[in-house]
Amino acid sequence: MKHIATRKIGKSDIEVTRLGYGGTALMGKDAPKRDADACRVIEAAFEQCIRYFDTSPFYGSGLSELRLGAGLRHLPRKDIVLSTKVGRLLVPDAASADDGVLPFKLVFDYSKEGVVRSLEHSLLRLGTDRIDLLIVHDVSHRWHGDNFKNILDQAISETLPTLAKLRNDGVIGAIGVGTNDLDAAVPMAASGMLDCIMIAREYNLLNHSALLQRLLPVCTRNNVSLLCAAPFASGILATGAVNGATYMYSPPDEGIQQKLERLHAECTEFGVPLRAAALQFADNNPVVSSVVAGLRSKREIQDAVDAFNYLIPPAFWARLKEEKLIDQNAPTGSASSDPDLVSAGGKSA
Repeated sequence: MKHIATRKIGKSDIEVTRLGYGGTALMGKDAPKRDADACRVIEAAFEQCIRYFDTSPFYGSGLSELRLGAGLRHLPRKDIVLSTKVGRLLVPDAASADDGVLPFKLVFDYSKEGVVRSLEHSLLRLGTDRIDLLIVHDVSHRWHGDNFKNILDQAISETLPTLAKLRNDGVIGAIGVGTNDLDAAVPMAASGMLDCIMIAREYNLLNHSALLQRLLPVCTRNNVSLLCAAPFASGILATGAVNGATYMYSPPDEGIQQKLERLHAECTEFGVPLRAAALQFADNNPVVSSVVAGLRSKREIQDAVDAFNYLIPPAFWARLKEEKLIDQNAPTGSASSDPDLVSAGGKSA
């Protein structure tokens, strides 16, 4: 099954499974309600041979890290690649508590001292002695507004060198950036310090042309891998345009709705589940080391595994290009030669 195959992270020696687990699913109103239920979800991912797990202090103000640490605690650490993020510190604040969120407020801090402190706190919450992949989080116009350029300059001149030293000292295995802002991703990839970039909004079945044009050549030149998060674009590429479905956490606009309807029609004609097209579109890009999906239940994990291994004929991708539903330069791979995929009937080949 190809979801358990591994790819390297950039110039590092770290290898991650092509399907990864996103810790955003462990917090929020739709997450498992009890810690024990969250642990069972994590164990189910491990049972499906997913070995890459990602989280962040930002997710639930520490809740995701606590739950992921608890879920992984009795599993063999040597078999797991674990990533978390720096750029925010948690400060106790009772007013910040909410459903699925712990009572801490988040304070941005990209300084050397802030990075080291954040890493120490994450190690405690996760209950582990090391982080394999440490990612600078949310350097973007969205989060920093008019201060974006100053934050970007600090990230390149202070944050990344701090992470590079931690990597060189063997404290962490690899370093990356997590952002949906190409204005941040491109210069940080060009810095020569990164092993990978985690990105969501800019690389999915509905939106990817700008990344292919602006970021992919820089990543290729500098041997920087991509980690493709939110492959279902917050749900709409798993469920289709059902009531309440969101595109990147907001109601889809008319253009997205129309494109989704056309995609759904092609999926129906070729007998391809939409979620399979979404996952495999990301995986088909050889620069993408792992597709990181937020999966909230054992059923969602099974559905994602089945979709990742579903046999999609090359003619399907050719049709999407013909209909200008995906970029002409989008890598689409060759599924037909993979003996471990699932047949069109949905059964093991």
